Amino acid sequence: MKKFILFAFITFLSISFIKAQQINNSGFEDWQNLGAATEKPVSWNGFKNASGNYAYFVGQQIKRSSVHRPGSSGQYSILTWAKEINIGFIIVANGSFSTGQFNVGSMTPADPSNYTVTHMANPDFYQVLNANPDSIAFWVKFKPISASGDSARCSTIIHDAYDFKDPEDANSTPHKVAEAIINFPSTGGSWIRIAKAFDYCGPASDPQYIMATFATNKTPAVGHGGDSLYIDDVELIYNDVAVKPVSFENSLVYFFNNSIITKMQENINSNALMQVFNINGQLVGNYSLQNKTNNTFSVNIPSGVYIYRIINGEKCMTGKFVKP
Repeated sequence: MKKFILFAFITFLSISFIKAQQINNSGFEDWQNLGAATEKPVSWNGFKNASGNYAYFVGQQIKRSSVHRPGSSGQYSILTWAKEINIGFIIVANGSFSTGQFNVGSMTPADPSNYTVTHMANPDFYQVLNANPDSIAFWVKFKPISASGDSARCSTIIHDAYDFKDPEDANSTPHKVAEAIINFPSTGGSWIRIAKAFDYCGPASDPQYIMATFATNKTPAVGHGGDSLYIDDVELIYNDVAVKPVSFENSLVYFFNNSIITKMQENINSNALMQVFNINGQLVGNYSLQNKTNNTFSVNIPSGVYIYRIINGEKCMTGKFVKP
């Protein structure tokens, strides 16, 4: 009996360890290059090790802080802040840090050459995650300069084996497993805990990497110099049952006679939508589902494998079909 109890206990610990996989250095206790402009927490990155033609213009915007959340077992948190940069005109660089690498390709904030990316070839810029967490939680103390309603942002993407970009481009989309994105206002000078559930809407389903990015404003270059954001004790939360994309029971998507045909067994939301991507991640079609029994869409696409995603209210179904 004692042997059985010991075996069960060891098994429980093993299962718990697997399910409780976390982001490295999530308490921000381990740091590199303290006191230098390149100071950063291990496994996390700021603008000082960014790539891109305009990375030269960005400065130090993260550092170790002894202001940690109440009750923490650690001694430190991370502080990031927004600053004004003069490049002939003034632009606000929001304070940001990420498990990926920043690319600063333009001084135009919305330019697609500005992004964060997982680099699978460089361990400094990726975090492995072979699990399906239910949500991400973290402690935050956010102090914007303006009282006009500025919101900070946490964007966390789980994806398969691909150099995923955030904001995602068409090539990244087919590789997304789940996302948890939340914008949050000033915390009034206090530490609060925030949690956000992952949306497992795919279209990918094989979690291999996670990329978490925090910023002092939800919109690039919209904040104010001096906005400050403290983050501590980032945690991935797991339920007893791993969260998976929802499959609609007895539903079917297939290609026949130059048409995509769907047959659903669930009631269709008024905004139900089917998206189709080619194998290179390019969106080739958006289709509104009109009824549950038989939606037929005539398409003109080359032969090959395609990924579809059906969004019906809060449910999502992903899969593949082949055009001969």
